[in-house]
Amino acid sequence: MYNNLTDCFDEIGSNFRGHVLVIECNKRETGAGKPFVSMRVTDGTKQIDTVRWNSETEYPVGQVILLTGASGEYNGQEQLTVKGAQYAPEVDRTQFAITLSTKSYDECLMFIDKIQCTRLRVPIRATFEENKDRLLLAAGAVKMHHNYAGGYLDHIHEVTRYAYVIALDSKSDIYNKIDLDVLIASALMHDFGKLVAYRVDEVTGVVQPDANYYSTDHIIDTCAFLRELLEGYEHYDQIEHCVISHHGNLEWGALKQPSSIEAYILHTADMLSSQLESMLSAFDKQANEFGWTTGKVFPFNRYIFIGNK
Repeated sequence: MYNNLTDCFDEIGSNFRGHVLVIECNKRETGAGKPFVSMRVTDGTKQIDTVRWNSETEYPVGQVILLTGASGEYNGQEQLTVKGAQYAPEVDRTQFAITLSTKSYDECLMFIDKIQCTRLRVPIRATFEENKDRLLLAAGAVKMHHNYAGGYLDHIHEVTRYAYVIALDSKSDIYNKIDLDVLIASALMHDFGKLVAYRVDEVTGVVQPDANYYSTDHIIDTCAFLRELLEGYEHYDQIEHCVISHHGNLEWGALKQPSSIEAYILHTADMLSSQLESMLSAFDKQANEFGWTTGKVFPFNRYIFIGNK
């Protein structure tokens, strides 16, 4: 009998009994119409998906419960089969708090320092430093790509890095036409409005939409913030164009289609970051019965090959 999930899953079939924090909980039915409850939980050492057959008992997200079960696998993924569960209100939920990495934040600061124009570099760096805690916790989305605590900065770092590499690898005659300051600044700030669109639970890491998510758009909020932050910067209109066009197509949420080299590079980098993360996330969460492709993955609307297992 193990009391932590990491040790329990070192040997499939081992029994577990310990306190866990509920991250997700859903009541479902089998194909035969029998009820079961699936949960995602953490004990502070590991997050794991669980299933409890022939049960309709749901537990609120953020609740600590005493769980007993056995480690196993389903479609090649680790899964705990629950045998028993009960509330444990006496246990402090903060002991299960997520650990946030500063790696992407630090990398973003390095890119900020590559901006040559002081009028651009100084306010952007100040914005990152003043909002460090919010940035470290922020998610990139509720259901789409980078939809986890810390996902916002992972996405921003990826987009900035991809854009920078594309710019540097361009043919010299194209590179000379790229305003690298505009490109880096736009990449770093293109999603800043998402900080008021989502809220993230500091303990569970659960991402939920905030009021602004329904009342406005993160692109509009980003531009409103940047207009004030960069007031007087002579090339602000180029940065705003990059921001409002970074989704690429109007049907994807862009307010304009990319009409500059910097805007097109930003859109390309943003698309690469979002789709690669969606694909990698599918690798971790889905596999078909043969184990060599995922299930159908949104936003691709197709199966993704992951190799023979």
